[in-house]
Amino acid sequence: MPAALPGRPERPLGLNDLPEELLREIAKVGGPKVRNKFRKTTSHRFHAVANGLITSLRGKDIGVLRTIKEGKYPLLKTLDLSDLQSGYIGAQELAAWLRDPNCQLTSLDLSENRLGDAGAQELAAALPDPNCKLTSLDLSGNRLGDAGAQELVAALRDPNCKLTSLDLSENRLGDAGAQKLVAALRDPNCKLTSLGLSGNRLGDAGAQELVAALRDPNCKLTSLDLSGNTLGEEDAGELAAALRDPNCKLTSLDLMGNEIDDAGARALAAALCDPNCQLTSLDLMGNEIGDAGARALAAALRDPNCQLTSLDLGWNEIGDAGARALAAALPDPNYKLTSLDLGWNEIGDAAKAELRALADSSGRAVVVD
Repeated sequence: MPAALPGRPERPLGLNDLPEELLREIAKVGGPKVRNKFRKTTSHRFHAVANGLITSLRGKDIGVLRTIKEGKYPLLKTLDLSDLQSGYIGAQELAAWLRDPNCQLTSLDLSENRLGDAGAQELAAALPDPNCKLTSLDLSGNRLGDAGAQELVAALRDPNCKLTSLDLSENRLGDAGAQKLVAALRDPNCKLTSLGLSGNRLGDAGAQELVAALRDPNCKLTSLDLSGNTLGEEDAGELAAALRDPNCKLTSLDLMGNEIDDAGARALAAALCDPNCQLTSLDLMGNEIGDAGARALAAALRDPNCQLTSLDLGWNEIGDAGARALAAALPDPNYKLTSLDLGWNEIGDAAKAELRALADSSGRAVVVD
């Protein structure tokens, strides 16, 4: 066999021969496709490089924390541990990790984990820690009550807490818990811009307190989810008054699945015409709005002050007259909606056909069943 030429390698360099720094650059440039190929190999070096670039992870059990703490995912920012039923012990472990200076998490989903008030208290105690970097926390469906809300409020009022998004949907806060949260929203240290309170048994008292907070100059909320509560005409009127306040910063409001009728819809429509109202997204799906409410909203959509780009009126009691009023608004130059949902109402075939025809001719997006 002839000898290799001087200065010439006996074989070309392969990926296995490359230093880890170069492998990391190849994985970065190659994107998910290359990183997935690295993970499918039997090489521990390739696995380590691919895992080291992961920024988002869905955990199958709470044991994933052990591998995270070992440094397997050094760039991890987003962790989804939803529906693991990890309970209080899981909350303790996570709270300890959030205080670790090596923890880089900014988004944590713990929905449906049976944390209870005790688990929420553990997590709340970690939020003001200077090492905690969380900006988004989902605690929906965790059986939290008044006591859990109280601890979270204390954390939100701490200047070190960085949370801007908090989802407490499908818990047991009630009016008492909502009233406690209001104290945080009015605190200048609270940074929340998004709050989820869907399905929390809120009534008039809790709604009134929240409305008062929205009018406070210290409140920074731009997105509020109040779906699945028992809000009615009076509550809609209170919210409408808040939307007209120059201190209110809401751009997105979810009122799906409440008890808002035509009178409530008229109040909200009037607010949409106010120059102070900043709302761009309004969800009224699954309420009790009929033709009168639809006509009021249609008139608002033609007002130059109305900023709405998304409106959901599905599963209401809107008939032909309401549908035709909304259809007439479609060609108006002041109409800004890019999404209008009218599915599952009481609209007849002829009115649906008219609505579709006007939507097509004006280039508008409208959903009808």
